[in-house]
This record gives sequence, structure tokens and C-alpha cells, in this order.
Amino acid sequence: MRRGYSTLTLLVVFVALGSYLYFVELERPPASEVPPNESLIDVASEDFAQLTITTNGQETILEQSEDGNEWRLTSPVTAVADETQVSSITSALSTLQIQRVVAEDVVDFAPFGLDAPTVAVDFVAANGSPSERLLIGDSTPTGGERYAMLADSGRVVLVAAHLDTTFAKSPFDLRDKTILGFDISDVDQFEIQSSAALIRLEKAQNEWILQEPWDARADFSTVEGLVGQLSSGQMRSVVSESVSDEAAEETTAANYGLSDPRLTATIRLGSATATLIVGNDASDGTLYARDASRPVVFTIDSTLVNNLTRAASEFRDKNLFDFSPFNASRIEIQQADGSAVFEKVEAEDEESGSSWMQVSPDSIAADRTQMDDFLGKLSNLRGESFVETRDDVTFNENSLLLTAQIQFNTSGAGEVSQEDLVTLWRSGDVTYGVRVGEPGAAILDTRTVDDALESLATLQNQGS
Repeated sequence: MRRGYSTLTLLVVFVALGSYLYFVELERPPASEVPPNESLIDVASEDFAQLTITTNGQETILEQSEDGNEWRLTSPVTAVADETQVSSITSALSTLQIQRVVAEDVVDFAPFGLDAPTVAVDFVAANGSPSERLLIGDSTPTGGERYAMLADSGRVVLVAAHLDTTFAKSPFDLRDKTILGFDISDVDQFEIQSSAALIRLEKAQNEWILQEPWDARADFSTVEGLVGQLSSGQMRSVVSESVSDEAAEETTAANYGLSDPRLTATIRLGSATATLIVGNDASDGTLYARDASRPVVFTIDSTLVNNLTRAASEFRDKNLFDFSPFNASRIEIQQADGSAVFEKVEAEDEESGSSWMQVSPDSIAADRTQMDDFLGKLSNLRGESFVETRDDVTFNENSLLLTAQIQFNTSGAGEVSQEDLVTLWRSGDVTYGVRVGEPGAAILDTRTVDDALESLATLQNQGS
């Protein structure tokens, strides 16, 4: 009886506890979230009008333009500001949160490193409110936070440790370091002038064409990549600001090799131009340079200069053909031992797909798989390098490999019929290829050409 009574008692307690949890605790409103840390500065990031950054004894003053579209350095130099850097500072200021209040009404700031702060930020809001000053002091013993305060408040607080690096920026950090400012979508001409050569390229209908030293197709990715480097390239350092008069400017230019430059790179954007002038080597592996529109002398990375001093042939389009296997419509092949003509036959319905016919010397259906293999190998032929003239290259009937005349259609606003005409020949152990109307010749990989020739032979022998 006692054991049964104990079991019944436990059951009653269990039911009562379950009822309490269900009817009381589940209906209790949830506890409120932990309140966010208090903001130290009550100014939105877009509402700052002036900033003064003081670090390592150096003061940098930045002011926002009246229309609010641009920040500029006004001291110690006058220059356009780096918008990304300034935005990082204003955003950090507006979201700066107090991790913990250390003390109120502090008189002695030395224990916190606030008597000689690591960095000080004076700021003025656009609404004309009085200037305020943020001081960032020493790290806490654990290194996870830093002491900070608004000057004259007497209240020392803790803020995130990384904020000293966010605010501690030099004038060079805060200035716009773009070497040439232009929009790459507006570029229509690109010119590189050096003592060795003049290279001129023109862009039309989204294609780059070499105009000097030859008239030839240009490699789109090579040219666009270099234009992009000029647009986004950054100064490594500033070695000379504006000078007082024309004579001083000439002396400065001569000292850095800019009066007789090793090269100039000019970007044309309609009637506007942007020109980079490159002078002597600097001691740290960079080179002295300047934007022709301003007197500031700066250094740039040698990689950019190396790319600008490429041989003209490196700007040429390496592809011998413009057609692709899917858009070719007619192919005429001429070889020493004969010729052949192939034409694409469009299907009457979409499901069947197109086919190819050899129409000369015999009219037979061409194997589609073998035709695709040949067209793929032919269209992929690329020059590994170029010779500027064919005068010293032996060329006769015995050295001819083939002449390919290919008609194809380009897509876009209405199909446009185009034609490739290319001749391949071999002189000794070297295989050459040339497009009609283009100077010099491309030097090709012999094995790749032989693969294309073998594919052609298989295609032609299919009906034998």
C-alpha cells in the first residue's frame, strides 16, 4: 500500500507540473532581447561635412563639396579624396558603439592613453552643429578593445580595437590615388608612343583595330585589359606636389625623366584625352610618372609599364580566323593537289538540324561529325608570334599547305555575311599563316596545323 501510494503521489505531481508548463510558461511573453550598445556619435554617415584626422602628429583635413557629391583634401595638400576610404570612416563614426563605460568625469586621461591619443577625429555635421572630437587611446590589457572618449565629455568608454586602424589614415591613404581618371566605356582610341615605336589602336563597333604600325585586327582582351589597368591603376607614392611656376615645373619634370619620357600612353574619349607620362626608374622598383593634366609626380608599379612596352605584334589578334564552327556556311579549300568546296544545308525543320554537302569536286553528303572536327581545328588555329614581313620567308607552290576561304554569318541586329581568307604554308620547319590584307605572317604550332590537315584528309576521303 505504501508503494502504491508513493507512485500515485508522484503521478499527481508530474501531471500538475506538466499543466503548469503548458498553461503558464507557454503563455508567458518572451524575454526582451538584449538591448544594443549605445551609439557614441549621433550623426548619420551621409551627414558629415568636414573631417580632420590627426595621427602620428600629422593632420589631414577633408571637406565635402556643397552638392554633397565629392570629398576633397584641403590640407596638407589639395586633392580629390578616396571616396572608399572616406566612406569607411564616416560609416565607422556613425555606427560607433560603446562596448562599456569605464568611468565618468575623468580628470586624468593618461592611464587610458587619451592624453596623447593614437588618433583623433574632429568632425562637423552638415546641419551646422558644433565641431566634436573623438579620441582613440590605448588598447585594454586583453587587447580586444580600446579606450575612447568624446573630448570635453569626461566619459571614458571602450570601443572595438580595430577602430584605430580605421581612423588612422595618412594624407596619402585618404587621397584619390587613381593615375588616370576616365570611364572605359567612353574610350575610342588608345596610343602608346615610345622611342622604339608608335602603337595606335582604334575601337569601333566594340572591336579594336591596330592602325599603327600596321593595319590589322587587334586582340580585344589584351587591349581592353591594358585600358582597364590605366583606368584603375593606382599611385604607389607621391613624390612631388604642385609647383609654383612653369620653370619649377620644367625642372621637376627633368629631374624625374618626364621632360623626355620613356613613353606616353594616351587614351582618347571623343574630344577628351587622358595621358600618362612615364619617366625614370625610382629606387624602389617603381617608375616616376604623371598625368599630363596635373603637375603631381607620383610612382607607379613596373608591371603596368612592362605591359605598355610590349612589342606591337603582341597587340595583334592571334586568331587566324573569325568564324566559328556553328556560323560557317561555305568553305572553299585549295591545295597543291586539288580543291574542294563544302556548303551548309539548312534543315527544313528545327528538329532535323543543318547538314553539310561537299559540292565540288563531287556532290556527296559530308559526315557532320567529321566536318565539325575539321571546322573546330581550323577555327582554333592561333599565331604564337608574328613576323613583320614575308620578304625573308620562302614561299612557293611546293610550300603551300592550303588556302581556306570561309563564308560565315554574324549574329546581332540582322545577320551580316563575312568572309575569312587565310593561306597556310611551311618554310623549313616553320609553319606560317596569313590573312588576306594583313601584313606579315603568324607563326603557328606545326602539330596543331597538321592535326587540322589530317582532319581535312579524313573528311575528303569519306566518299572514296
